[in-house]
Amino acid sequence: MEYVQTISRLHVVIIDDDEDHAELTRVAVGAALRDAGVDLQFSEFSHPAQALEASTTERCLFMCDYKFASDTAAAWLPDLVDIDRGPAIVMTSCGHEDIAAAVFRRGATDYINKQTVFEQGDGLRHVILDALRRFNLEQTARELTRQLERANDDLRIKGDRLELLSNSAHRFVEDVAHEFRTPLAVIQEFASIMADGIGGPVSEKQCEFLDFIGNATRDLAQLVDDFLDSSKLRAGTLRVDRRAHDVHEIIDTCWTILQRRAQRRDITLVRDVPDELPLVWIDIDKARRTLTNLVVNAIKYAPTQTTVTVQAEVGDDHTVELRVIDEGPGMSELQREQLFERFRQGNATHDSNTKSFGLGLSIVRELTGINLGLAKVRSREGSGSTFSFSMPRADTDSIIRGYLAWIDRQEESTPITMLHVEALAPEMTQDDLQAFLGSVSRATDLALPVAEDGGVFLIGVGYRPQEWADRIQELYWESALRVLKQLDQPLRITVLGVRQLEDAESFLNDQLVHRVEIPSYG
Repeated sequence: MEYVQTISRLHVVIIDDDEDHAELTRVAVGAALRDAGVDLQFSEFSHPAQALEASTTERCLFMCDYKFASDTAAAWLPDLVDIDRGPAIVMTSCGHEDIAAAVFRRGATDYINKQTVFEQGDGLRHVILDALRRFNLEQTARELTRQLERANDDLRIKGDRLELLSNSAHRFVEDVAHEFRTPLAVIQEFASIMADGIGGPVSEKQCEFLDFIGNATRDLAQLVDDFLDSSKLRAGTLRVDRRAHDVHEIIDTCWTILQRRAQRRDITLVRDVPDELPLVWIDIDKARRTLTNLVVNAIKYAPTQTTVTVQAEVGDDHTVELRVIDEGPGMSELQREQLFERFRQGNATHDSNTKSFGLGLSIVRELTGINLGLAKVRSREGSGSTFSFSMPRADTDSIIRGYLAWIDRQEESTPITMLHVEALAPEMTQDDLQAFLGSVSRATDLALPVAEDGGVFLIGVGYRPQEWADRIQELYWESALRVLKQLDQPLRITVLGVRQLEDAESFLNDQLVHRVEIPSYG
């Protein structure tokens, strides 16, 4: 009744080559819909072809016999459906499931025995109302689908435009950042030459000014690096190469530079790191960048003649934590909450000549996440600050815990997919394979070396498994590595499984236990 009440007129088209049956059908339909409040108009035809020729634009209900002298209703149902005027109910004198299946495949809305049409008014009424309701729902669904397709087309066009604008913006940032490097290096070098007296005597006041120039150019160089990292992070193009490393490697590679920065501000930089620490699973360049940002930030904010300390400690949550402790002005709770946001600064420094651009700590948070850890700050006003970042230990359980926790923090709702990638060409080493996969993967992908066959387990979020595998294979055939090594065999890529985040940990550990080999790199 719900659908019928929305229309005032219904054209009932009866198609039957038996005139008596056609008349009985007309009477039965009129009786079934007598109290429906609908003005019924009837047309009778002896064959579907005649009904199609006489088709109008008004809403119709087709009551079509199944058997005709030369063919059946099944041959004409697609044409009746295509004109989209109303539901088609097929009537037959001898019900058979094969006939029912045939007419439903060809587009019939329902299939009914003529005995029900002629003798069971309530049954016929139910069939007609249900057919009209389903036709209305199907029309609504088709219209919604068309609207959705149009909306998707609009979104696709807008998405393409946004992607173009985004790519242009990222290219602009990268181009400008790279162009900045040369003049900054020149300014810094000549300021250093002048300060050393190579160009002639320099007064004490001039040395002070040159020191300001040197500090400013170093800050700008830091800003350039921050912009490049920020651009790549937001574009999702930052490449990741996670391996097992000693914590001392992170510190050793940047310690001398950090000491010089501290000395210029009359700050003592102390290293308090145990000799024996577990290996950590990280991209060492990003860990080094994180540590450098935190130490430089501490040096900026710490008063002169104070100490900045770098510490390391094994955590009880499968991690190793690096800390940077300063004796600066400290921060309020509100400042701590906002600190890791883009373009947010902490408390004002004691030195008005020392400026913070507010990108570094946002990047610290992002890079720490990429290294499957957390960035934290502990501070109180007037009592200094402790910045820290954690890194997972280089064992399967710790890596999986860190990875899934990071994905969970990003609120990814798509399932996690696991692939096994193996190089069939004997010339391609496991290092080659990992390097290639790193070049074609996103930061949210995790690659782990397989012990038994020299392959790589690849774990990612947001992929359709087979499409991901096909994309990797396609990129492999186009890669410079394959050309340089003249590799003529494809990769063997197997989809090991797809799991929702809440079910992923046990699945991944079951797949990886005793199968992952984590060598150290140093």
